[in-house]
Amino acid sequence: MNIVVDSNGWISYFASDEKALIYNSLIEAQPKVPTIVLYEVYRWSLRELGQEKADAYAVVMQRCGILTLTPTASVAGAVAAHRYKLPACDALIYAICQENKLQLATSDEDLKGLPDVIYHPDPRKEPGSRKESRAARR
Repeated sequence: MNIVVDSNGWISYFASDEKALIYNSLIEAQPKVPTIVLYEVYRWSLRELGQEKADAYAVVMQRCGILTLTPTASVAGAVAAHRYKLPACDALIYAICQENKLQLATSDEDLKGLPDVIYHPDPRKEPGSRKESRAARR
């Protein structure tokens, strides 16, 4: 599969939250997994669900195929962070995707509109949703 699902997609998938429907078919097709995505999801599951779930989720993710952070992607990530004003992890995940000629599926607004990013709006933030932010309702 020529796609990467970012951390928020994997977390939604494992948590079966409102965004899970967006990511179920992508994850079931076994997308590649950057090591940084593995780190972020493992950290979340360890904190929220405990060691046993974190270990189980890591096994599922590793079966998809791991993409490591190379020196080239590290430099490209720094450039992307600077150019697009991205947080470090987002920039590195994006750079790994670019280096491997993969699209990135995300609900992260920081990445919305970037080349090769497939943006899936968070249904919890859409107008009319119950969890719409206060600022968006003004």
